[in-house]
Amino acid sequence: MPATRQARIKARLGLHARPAMQLSALCQKYDGQIRLRKTDAPAAAKPADAKNILDVMILAAGCGEVLVVEVEGEGADAILEAVCDLLESEFDPVE
Repeated sequence: MPATRQARIKARLGLHARPAMQLSALCQKYDGQIRLRKTDAPAAAKPADAKNILDVMILAAGCGEVLVVEVEGEGADAILEAVCDLLESEFDPVE
């Protein structure tokens, strides 16, 4: 069963190119599977692969939106914490 948590996006412009790149780069450092989906997404919607920048950008998640983060694999809890900490930060302050 995956480790799961919700995270509210705090980046002023949401997950546009730079934050999506930062998030994908962080996720690529880990071996686990990391998936994102919007809380209001239909149940049948395919979650985004957080290691894929295009998947992250296609979410079109804006500031204040809540994402469900799911992580599977070794060290899932630590990975989940790192990903959620980044999502709940303002990312690179030079936006």
